[in-house]
Amino acid sequence: TADLIVTPGSHRFGVDWKGLALDTPIPTPEGFVPMGCLKVGDMVFDMHGTPTRVIGVSEIKNLDCYEVRFRNGETITCDAEHLWTLSDGSVVGVRDLARGDLIPVAAPLEERYTVPPPMDPWVLGFWLGDGNRSRGEVTKAEDSRCWQEFERLGYELGKIQRDPRSQRSVTRAIKGLAVPLRGCGQLKNKHIPTDILRWSVEDRQRFVQGFCDSDGSWNPQRGQAVWSQVDTEIADGFFAVLCSLGEKPYRWSHDASGFGLTVREYRVVW
Repeated sequence: TADLIVTPGSHRFGVDWKGLALDTPIPTPEGFVPMGCLKVGDMVFDMHGTPTRVIGVSEIKNLDCYEVRFRNGETITCDAEHLWTLSDGSVVGVRDLARGDLIPVAAPLEERYTVPPPMDPWVLGFWLGDGNRSRGEVTKAEDSRCWQEFERLGYELGKIQRDPRSQRSVTRAIKGLAVPLRGCGQLKNKHIPTDILRWSVEDRQRFVQGFCDSDGSWNPQRGQAVWSQVDTEIADGFFAVLCSLGEKPYRWSHDASGFGLTVREYRVVW
């Protein structure tokens, strides 16, 4: 970032660059890009969630750096020249930051030219959580309201297949689901779509709803949504989607047991 840029006609720059670590992930319409890979002409999202064009890149500096840790456990590394805008509008240097200072989160990312999701975002989110990675099947409690939602969206349900390991869980084919999943490369390759930051806010919200209806729950004591997965890349991607909606999620991992297995579980709450 720069303190001052003089543009119309003059093309003169009055610049005092503020540095971040080169591996800092920067949100762009094409996904997250390391700070050190950005170049003039690239599009990035600003603090208001609006795409803006990079018009200058500084040389790489080697300065004293500071790690700033936020309440949700996330950290960022910036250099000694970096300035921070607080929620009250004041601007302070990194050396003057104090425990308890409030730094506003970015607004929901708004792409000027949104792209449509490859399929219904609720369905994709739900299948990523509780779907068979190789087929258009879903496993969930027999009395889950998800079955009515699939039917409401026009899908026909296959016959109930009982899970011998669980008294409540059943598996059902969602007829016609394999076609769009195969079309967007999800079968045998579950992943958060790379262009999801270019979806509309409403489509991203709908995706989150589907993911939470499968792998999520509600903690009434803390007033928090809780989501968990065993795939670290999907968990990281879901965390990024929540941040893109202006949320302030927390994440951590721990060992969890179930169905005779012990696995590493990645949990996100907000």
